Amino acid sequence: MDDGTGVLGELLAEIFDPARDPPAARLVRLSNLGSEGLAEFEVRWQSADIDRRRGLIAALAQLARNNVRVNFDAIFRFSLSSDDAEVKLAALIGLEESEDCRLIPALIRLLEADPAASVRQAAAGALGRFVLLAETGKIVGRHGEEIFSALVRVVRNAGEEPAVRAQALRAVAAFTAPEVTGLIERAYAEDSIVLKAGAVAAMGRTCDAAWLPSVIKELSSARAELRCAAAAASGELESEEAVPHLIRLTRDDVIEVKEAAIAALGEIGGEVARKVLENLARNPVKRVSAAARAALAELSFWESSMAMRKEQ
Repeated sequence: MDDGTGVLGELLAEIFDPARDPPAARLVRLSNLGSEGLAEFEVRWQSADIDRRRGLIAALAQLARNNVRVNFDAIFRFSLSSDDAEVKLAALIGLEESEDCRLIPALIRLLEADPAASVRQAAAGALGRFVLLAETGKIVGRHGEEIFSALVRVVRNAGEEPAVRAQALRAVAAFTAPEVTGLIERAYAEDSIVLKAGAVAAMGRTCDAAWLPSVIKELSSARAELRCAAAAASGELESEEAVPHLIRLTRDDVIEVKEAAIAALGEIGGEVARKVLENLARNPVKRVSAAARAALAELSFWESSMAMRKEQ
């Protein structure tokens, strides 16, 4: 937007006024702030109370999710330096589509040093996106090495929270590196269900069919966490062998397991999976029918993509 002090100043006064609740149409005008505009935003931010800060970043993150034409990345990057966990978590949500390599140092800092485990876990997940970019050659040089080293340090840190280690393992698993196999094997052997589930999820992230026997085994686990992770991994491995097991899990007692199995059927595809998903799309349970419709959309997208490639 135009960074003219008058126009922006009036907007910021409204946005940071604790007695007012600016509509989304006003917040949209914070999109694409330049350096001068961001500097003025920061000044206003310093005098705002914590509730206003939290509410504003959460609202901007929601807008960014719903409208691909807006860009609040400058504000989100600035917010990552906040001393409040809720603000940082909202900013990370807002940045979930960003492929800006300038984020990498900040994400590594949050992963390794933030006092809140929830922020460290979210930072690990965000770094996972950059792992995929590194593996596909979209980012090169030291960035990939720095991400890999940071994630491995966290996975190996026995003093870290299991949920953070598990998320770091899922992220690092997409790297094609010999150390990854050992990291997954050790986590899978842990007593912690959180780490074990993280290992199963990581098996899927490797896209290596060698892990399929372990994944298939966990589809029948007595623990819902493991069934859920195994269902997701089956989808990432695109395992047709897992389809009968996944169909059974669509009748699981735990809704999260049902949703994971339904999503996996959409990733694997095939006529059997499509028929099951079409039936589930008429399920009276809203979460089940919504998951089935989303899976059918995913399946149709990939089928259309494959058909186009064959025609070329």
